[in-house]
Amino acid sequence: MSDAPAGCRVYVWLRRGCGALAHPAAWGMAIFLLLLSRPGTSLFSWHPVFMSIAFCLCLTEAILIFAPEGSLFFCSHKVKVQLHWIAQVLGLLAATLGLVFIISSKNRSELPHFISWHSILGLLTILAIYGQVLCGLCLLFPQLLRISLVAQLWRTTPRNQHFNAITCQDKYHLSTR
Repeated sequence: MSDAPAGCRVYVWLRRGCGALAHPAAWGMAIFLLLLSRPGTSLFSWHPVFMSIAFCLCLTEAILIFAPEGSLFFCSHKVKVQLHWIAQVLGLLAATLGLVFIISSKNRSELPHFISWHSILGLLTILAIYGQVLCGLCLLFPQLLRISLVAQLWRTTPRNQHFNAITCQDKYHLSTR
């Protein structure tokens, strides 16, 4: 038997279980929304397709790459950073395509833009993602940008704050629909 208290062992197994369930949940949610939206039936139908690919799949997997219990990739940190960037860029492209499709659909229907909570929070979320990518570029290439303080600030901020902010924003965005 281990010397660790029983509560600690339960916590470890809960983290492992949640890490194992996170990937099928992300894929399942993306596939479910893809089937539910029936892509191709209208111009609007592509909006939920690309948004679910961006938020449920790409960005979630990008976060989980660095999770110790949830990563499917057993590789070096450098490779994980590259995989993270690939997932982030794909998520950014999918979210941008989702935005383009909804704007095109609204233009075609001659409806006003950004008047609901859903649309305003969606726009703010996409702007936040662009901001995160810009900050990530500063971390990836600090020598080119001559920024040394950014890397120090990133290392002093707990990782769970970034994850919690993104998760809460996604859940609130989905609930305002």
